[in-house]
Amino acid sequence: MREDGAATCRHFDITVERMERRFDLLADLVRGLDEKFDRRLNDLENRVNGGFDDLRLFTRLTYSDIDRRVRALEVK
Repeated sequence: MREDGAATCRHFDITVERMERRFDLLADLVRGLDEKFDRRLNDLENRVNGGFDDLRLFTRLTYSDIDRRVRALEVK
């Protein structure tokens, strides 16, 4: 009877160790995905902000050109 209890205890310990390794692996995978997600989000934010900077520059140039034309017409 005691031997059965010891075998059950060993089996339980082995099972727990295996589960702990799997949890560690899962935690590593989640950390990796989190880092990848952060990198992609930062890249997306940079591209969006860069696009807005380009749009602001384009709009400023367009309005500057329109303003120049209107002033030229006002002088006439």
